[in-house]
Amino acid sequence: MSDPAKSFHNVKTFKELFMLPSKTDLDLMAAVPTLMFLISPAVYFVQIAVYSGWRYDLTVTMIRVAAVILSLIVMSCHFAQLVIAKRSLKSIVSDHRPHFWFLIMAVLMIISTLLNGFTIEAMTGDFYRAESLTTFLCYIICFFGCASMIRYERTKRFLLDSFLVSSSFISVMALLDLSGILPVWFFHFIQEKNTMTAVFFQYNHFGYYLAIATTVSFAMYLYEKKTVIKILYLLSTALHAFTLIANNTRGCYLACFGAVVVTCVVFLATQKGRRRAVLPVLAVLAAGFAAGFLAVPQNFQRFMKLLRDVSDITSSSPDAAGETAQYAGTGRWLLWKLTVGAILEKPVFGWGTEGIRVMLAENSIDGNNRPHNEYLQYAVFYGIPAGLVYIFAIVSIYRKAVKKIAELSPSTVVALLGACAYLISACFGNTMFYTAPFLFILLGMGFQSAVPEAN
Repeated sequence: MSDPAKSFHNVKTFKELFMLPSKTDLDLMAAVPTLMFLISPAVYFVQIAVYSGWRYDLTVTMIRVAAVILSLIVMSCHFAQLVIAKRSLKSIVSDHRPHFWFLIMAVLMIISTLLNGFTIEAMTGDFYRAESLTTFLCYIICFFGCASMIRYERTKRFLLDSFLVSSSFISVMALLDLSGILPVWFFHFIQEKNTMTAVFFQYNHFGYYLAIATTVSFAMYLYEKKTVIKILYLLSTALHAFTLIANNTRGCYLACFGAVVVTCVVFLATQKGRRRAVLPVLAVLAAGFAAGFLAVPQNFQRFMKLLRDVSDITSSSPDAAGETAQYAGTGRWLLWKLTVGAILEKPVFGWGTEGIRVMLAENSIDGNNRPHNEYLQYAVFYGIPAGLVYIFAIVSIYRKAVKKIAELSPSTVVALLGACAYLISACFGNTMFYTAPFLFILLGMGFQSAVPEAN
């Protein structure tokens, strides 16, 4: 912590003010909103159990306020300390490429909103998703900004463990509700689709959450060396895998499978003396998936439908007109076609926040008003340049990690692997105020290379 002799009352200049917090102080301040969001599903569970009228968006809004305040303090001090240390602008930008990419994206988002007008959706978001312009700005500036300032391995480890404790609690309660052993009145079970949502509004959203949790559990097991702790991570992996299959979301199966493959490749490439550690957790993961398929037989039918959808898309006529391919992916193929057409109409600055919701709702199969692809979503909302800058920011984070993989702490690598699960699921889903911050937090935690622990 800061030297007690450096009292705030003794500060006389701005230079002294910015130099007052130590790296450990900044680390802890950045961890506060990060922790608050990572355990927010469990917090919301308690809040709504106590008061039935409580809303999830109120929980996240309070966390967002904390993120805004603390991110401004932490990032201001961080960059001011670099300037005071006489770091050149070139080196600062070079070491913080994702921050500057996201800053450019924020500017493009604001310009898009100015050109498309400050609509109700742009200012407050719709009632369901509650994502306004300021919400998206908070994702890329505040949540990523705070998490990217976390340096110490012990802090990251504590945050990831807290996330897994929260997700395990939600998973257990969802399974108890699904089985009828302990019904939870505010969980929403969609009987006709044989899916569950837990505290989330939609079963797909719960699936994104479970894909991240399964991947993080899997990776934490691989990198852990203490036997007792490894067993706990192994049980967590099985629990989340089983719940994910029971959740019955195909896009999240693919996301989890892809992230697990990437995790195995990274671990085997960097931990050559511990390759046998992969086999037990793969066996447990397979058992969890198998148990989930046995518990929910409809999953096999959904996988077969996925194969038929791929066949419809590849064999359909170029205009994919109607009877087959447009229904692929529960209507996603048609949504993607409509979204691409809208992007081409306004390619530079897009249609603004929720700008095509009416058009999509009127032309899609089930009245969906989002593209169900987050990369297309950013491009259609704020323009192709903004969508490309978003991808550049993500690529710059992983590029830096690959170049310095030997220097990264285990939790830093795990955070990036967890983000990988989200990035794959983003190909099939939409942002939501209670799921999107997980991505930016994990990307932020994966940005900063580990530094020696402070006493």
